[in-house]
Amino acid sequence: MSLIDRLRDNDEDARRELFEHCQAKLRPFFAAKLPNLSDVDDCVSEVVARALEGIRAGQEPEVLEAWLHGIARNITFERYKAAKRRTDELPAEITADPGEAPLELAAPDLPELPSEMERLMGKRELWALLGAAAEGISPGLQPIMRAHIAQTVERGKLAVGAELAKRLELPASRVDRQLARARIAMRNAIVALVLARTGRDSCPALAALTPPGRKVVLNPSASSAVFKHSASCPVCGPLASQAGTYSRWALGPGLLGLVQEDEEERRRMLLALFGRGADTAASAPTAVAGGGLIDRARSLVMEKLSTPQMQSVVQFVNQNPDLVRRTAVAVVGGGAVVSAAIIAILLAGPDDIIAEPPPDDPHLSSTVRSTPVTASSSVTTTPPVSPSASTGTPKQVPVALVPTTTTTTAAVAATTTTANQQPRTTTASTTSTSTTTTTTSTPPPQNAEITIDATSLSYTSFSLSGERNTRDPKQSHRIATRPGRYTLSAPGGGSVPFEVTQTGTVEYDHSYDTVLSGRGTSALVVRGARVTVDSSGLSYANATVSGLGWPAPAPVRTMNLLPGGHFFVPMGGSQIAFQVTPAGTVTYTSALMGGSGTSALTVRGLPITVDSTGLDYYNVSVTGVGWPTPAKVRTFHLVPGNHEVVTSGATEVPFTVTEAGIATYSSPLLSGTSTLAVHGIPVTLDSTDLDYSTVTIGGAGWPAPAKIRTFRLLPGNHDVLTPANTKVPFTLTAAGTLTHTSPVLTSSASTLAVHGLPITVDSTELDYASVSVTGAGWPAPAKIRTFRLLPGKHAVLTGAGNKVDFEVTDAGTVQFTSELLRGNGTATLKVQGLPITLDVSDIDYTNATVSGAGWPAPAKIRTFRLLPGPHDVHTSAGIKVGFTVTPAGTVTYDVQDLLAGANTSTLVVRGLTVTVDATATGLSSFTVLGLAGRNARQPHDLGLLPGAHAVMLPDGRRLPFTVDTAGHVGYDPGLDAVLAGRGTSSLVVLR
Repeated sequence: MSLIDRLRDNDEDARRELFEHCQAKLRPFFAAKLPNLSDVDDCVSEVVARALEGIRAGQEPEVLEAWLHGIARNITFERYKAAKRRTDELPAEITADPGEAPLELAAPDLPELPSEMERLMGKRELWALLGAAAEGISPGLQPIMRAHIAQTVERGKLAVGAELAKRLELPASRVDRQLARARIAMRNAIVALVLARTGRDSCPALAALTPPGRKVVLNPSASSAVFKHSASCPVCGPLASQAGTYSRWALGPGLLGLVQEDEEERRRMLLALFGRGADTAASAPTAVAGGGLIDRARSLVMEKLSTPQMQSVVQFVNQNPDLVRRTAVAVVGGGAVVSAAIIAILLAGPDDIIAEPPPDDPHLSSTVRSTPVTASSSVTTTPPVSPSASTGTPKQVPVALVPTTTTTTAAVAATTTTANQQPRTTTASTTSTSTTTTTTSTPPPQNAEITIDATSLSYTSFSLSGERNTRDPKQSHRIATRPGRYTLSAPGGGSVPFEVTQTGTVEYDHSYDTVLSGRGTSALVVRGARVTVDSSGLSYANATVSGLGWPAPAPVRTMNLLPGGHFFVPMGGSQIAFQVTPAGTVTYTSALMGGSGTSALTVRGLPITVDSTGLDYYNVSVTGVGWPTPAKVRTFHLVPGNHEVVTSGATEVPFTVTEAGIATYSSPLLSGTSTLAVHGIPVTLDSTDLDYSTVTIGGAGWPAPAKIRTFRLLPGNHDVLTPANTKVPFTLTAAGTLTHTSPVLTSSASTLAVHGLPITVDSTELDYASVSVTGAGWPAPAKIRTFRLLPGKHAVLTGAGNKVDFEVTDAGTVQFTSELLRGNGTATLKVQGLPITLDVSDIDYTNATVSGAGWPAPAKIRTFRLLPGPHDVHTSAGIKVGFTVTPAGTVTYDVQDLLAGANTSTLVVRGLTVTVDATATGLSSFTVLGLAGRNARQPHDLGLLPGAHAVMLPDGRRLPFTVDTAGHVGYDPGLDAVLAGRGTSSLVVLR
């Protein structure tokens, strides 16, 4: 009986199998996709619930794992949509400026600090904080930030775009850009303000930058200095990170929360619990001997809130929102016993460890473990120093922790009522005669300080039992704790138990001697088991082990792991479970693994051949494999699980590799089992109405130019692509139909026609031989030519390689910013050159010109109309000298000895005088290559440029020589019998 049939029959074992399957297969998927890891288990449970509902409703999934994966994707999508709704996305009227940072309110990881933060801070406090922080941004951004805040609160929605621009009487585009900058600056200013008000006592460098006081306000320069300091300070870094999270909340949900009507009532409730007036800051409490439990709890909470470190109101509420709410309700309503226990837990601090109590501890409460709350109780915590990135000797980080290993019954206030009597309160005490209950307290064990060195482990983090935060394994940790049992766990699933004794030493079972050391001392060294994983038999671009993150790709990787369950995690397919034993060996059940009982784990893949000869994409691969050298038929070694055939066109088609090594799928575009053939849908592209040199489909490469070509594609989004990088999107549906919204596209059946917008380019005011447009190739020269182009960015190109940018709009007109162009808003683009005069009077070549301008009739002085950019003076001897035309219409150059006229519009070319004497030849004439003929009966002084030349004699001989930058000649030693004058400025032809 199949699992689906058993589930339909409500088989309990089947439900458990389904849940375990989803836990193993989908937890990594959700962990990689969701911004909040606390949602992972909820999402896995939701998959199970929806799967059961679907099966009971009669659904018949062909491939269970693929079906479950689809449900998981839908849930992930729903979570992202919900997150976007919670963050109140900005109106669509804000357009992204490529030069500006986008507003961050649509980010999926925006802090979701809910109304608990509002309850504690209140409108006045948050408003005051925003006002003070605004003083820390530049004066030019302050008006737009204050207007943004004020109008948001007035109207109950984020004020942006045209609405805010109207208030400021500024253009909307300018407001958009300035608001993006202002919000970033405001976030940084909030971080700096929080640091200045709460962190200076723990960082001398910060104290030197800021004045004392909890109400300090920073000017822009001081705010910038504090923010820059936090980026490199190991003490201020963690607080700055938390303040950054808070700043994002304050400018998003917090800002919108200022308009909530019932918020002040909640604020007064919390302030009453903490013993604060509406306008007074928290101060260190003074314990009152014999006070009630609520008073003692209030004092402890006040002390918690008054510490200048990470135990601020923000973190307190952010970590424990539900408990704070229940505490407030319980105290206000009289539920003192439960609220006192909750407060005791809250006061443990974010880094505190609650030890694992011995099973036989007679004092352990079945509901709440807490330290005794007494009138003189106080809690002091020291913030951890941020992880050090340095190597070498591990840096120790002292952390004061107050874990609980035993629980004693605290004195509590109890309310009793008898018939016809008013309620009366009795307080338990060891000396009172008015009560009937006596509670004895066992003194807590003394704190011990131990050191944990886990620097040998390969995990990205580790944690200790009871901690709410993880720790950095790259440094050792000094921990003040109490005797008890603890577990050190890795995110990958491994763990080791140990115990802190009454004498402050560590103990552990001898079975862990291979992975731990330090028994009987106060220093626990966690070495881990050295395990090598060989994944060279797989085709994935990378693979890792759960808890290690994604290190640089390596086919064979050695790592130090803790005993326990782990997963081998490739970039595609499903993860594979294996175990690390305390002895440092591996065990597993998968047939794809080898090395059981050793410390070397090998993983092999199942061969799946992908045949993409039926597709016209440039490259085809499989998810997680990367992009190997293109090949139409390729064999991949994969693990069982879900995969996709992916193309360079960003299209994909899913399939599943089974444990038997065959491919299963539902798409009609696939066929085969161990060889998977992919069949594209034919789409004919007709680009006869475009003037680009070639046109293709995104991802299909650049085949030989053809105006009409058929491409075999997969369903999905595509682009018509040109060499100018202009593109037009369209969609190919699974049914083989074409959909699009652009007016430049038309389609009929499977044919897509692209229609260009006619743009006329008038280059009559340029002196280049040919002018074209980006991507259009080089058609026959014409001073006025119409090009059929797609909307997007283009450039006028010249034969010299110079260009002027313009853009074709959707309406078929041009727009630009260059002063060299005319015709903005029309379909005709006129290009105007800058007049540059070339004076070659000092050289004797028959002709000289400028690169790209062709060879006009010889003239010693000529004016060329050119575009800004690099050019060359070309001579008829093939020698050239470079210069640049500036946007101002002047020339610059590097060759100072050969050119003159810098920073003017006239370029003068200076020749080097070289004397050529051919009188000894007895010939009547000679020429120098590129020059006119000369009378051989007398010497001639010639103006030449450095470079290769040749004397051409009437008898057909060619005598090559060179001229250097000093005007000296040189020639091959083999010509010594014919030429003389090497190293001088005179060349003599001897015979």
